[in-house]
Amino acid sequence: MAEGEALAIILGDSDCVFCGNVVRIRADCYHVTPRFVKRSDPRWKYGDKVVHWRCWESWEGRFEACRTYVNLILPSYHSNPIWHLVHHCDLLYAVWGEACGEIKVVVIDYAWSFRVRFDAYDDWAENRDETGELDNHCGGPEQRPVYEWARKEMLRRYPQRSAIVNCLLGQRDFIQRKKDLFESINPEMAQNFDVRCPLPDWRKFSLPGFEAVDKPQS
Repeated sequence: MAEGEALAIILGDSDCVFCGNVVRIRADCYHVTPRFVKRSDPRWKYGDKVVHWRCWESWEGRFEACRTYVNLILPSYHSNPIWHLVHHCDLLYAVWGEACGEIKVVVIDYAWSFRVRFDAYDDWAENRDETGELDNHCGGPEQRPVYEWARKEMLRRYPQRSAIVNCLLGQRDFIQRKKDLFESINPEMAQNFDVRCPLPDWRKFSLPGFEAVDKPQS
C-alpha cells in the first residue's frame, strides 16, 4: 500500500471527527478521509477517519488535504507493475488495476474514487452495468453529482475500453514495467516484448480485458 492511502477498517457506526455526530454506516452517506500528513501534524486527527460526506465536502481544509494526498500517491504509480496510470489531469486521475481487472477513477479535490470493471467498461459507458440496469457505481446520493461529473470527464477522453488499451500500450514505461514483471516470472514470456515498439501484440501476454479489443492503430 502506498504512503498516504486510507487504512480505516469500518466495523460499525462511529463519531464524525468534524461535527461530532454519529456516522451511521447503513444509513448515512459517508467517506473515509485520506491519510495526508505525518503524525506530528495537528491535522493528523482528520486523516483516515469515517466522516459524513456533507461534512467532508464542506470542510475548509479539504482542498489542501486532497492535493497533499494526491501528491503522495501519484508518484507510486510510475513504478507500480500492477496498477498502471491511465490518465492524470488537474481534476482527476485514473489507474488500471491488472490484478483486480478494474479501472479506478479518483476525483482529486475530494480524494474520492469509484471503480469500474474493465471488461464491463463499454457497458458502463452506455450507462448500464453487466445486468443491463443503470450503473450503481456512484455510492450515496450526495456523492452522485461528483460521480456524474467524473464519469462524463472519463468518457469524454475514453469513450470505449479500446481507448484505454491504446493509451496503455502507447506508454513506453508501461511496456518496460510489463517486461520487467514477466521477466521475474517467466523469462521466455519476457522475450516477446520489444520495448522499442510502443504497440506490441498484447494477445501474447494474456492481459485481462485486452483480448477482445481491436488492435490499436499506429
